[in-house]
Amino acid sequence: MKIDKSLIKILLKIFLKINPAIYLYKGNVVTTKSPAGTVLANAFLQENEISHPFGIRDLRIFTSVVGSMPNPEIEFDDDNQRAIVKSDHRTVELIGTPKQFLAGVPVDYKERDNIPDMLPLCNISKEDFSAISGVSGYLAFDKITFASNGKKLKIVASQKGKFAHEKITLEYKPKSSNIFKMKFSVANLFMMNESYNLYLVPGIACIFRNEESTLEYWLMNEGEIE
Repeated sequence: MKIDKSLIKILLKIFLKINPAIYLYKGNVVTTKSPAGTVLANAFLQENEISHPFGIRDLRIFTSVVGSMPNPEIEFDDDNQRAIVKSDHRTVELIGTPKQFLAGVPVDYKERDNIPDMLPLCNISKEDFSAISGVSGYLAFDKITFASNGKKLKIVASQKGKFAHEKITLEYKPKSSNIFKMKFSVANLFMMNESYNLYLVPGIACIFRNEESTLEYWLMNEGEIE
């Protein structure tokens, strides 16, 4: 199996920030979940597929080793749970970790049953995300609320607590007439730095999908945040 450079970039720059461990399922979807279960991310590979399931306990070590080798290829040794990485005259053997010993491993994308319908909400630009992230950092905001009355969608970042008055608000005309209010931790936006199409799974999650990078993030509703 040849290593897709885009896979290394996804694992190192994005998925590592969500969970330091990962289980690579066979196929073209790489998926991870935060240990707390509040963020789920999927990456849809456009080039080489994962040819063999493999558990990685420390993504930083794996990506550092594989990323330092030109045009690496991987062979898998089932008997010894090893990944043998070859590049030119170099060979590196990495020990895999069984799935049951990795924290926060989501179900294989292909085996997820009853995936709920995603209702389109709006498009959020990279500039709007930068504004939310920047102001939230300066003012130590820790929660973000998505609320819609069916005619206007408001995304509000602020501090927890009844007496916190500082906030930043983005307003959009929603594509869906659903009425809802969902809350999330601002910290769960840290990996997002692109433009996204926003979808809603009522009561469960908001989904951020970037069509160009074939990445999507599911932020799970944390309605108890106050």
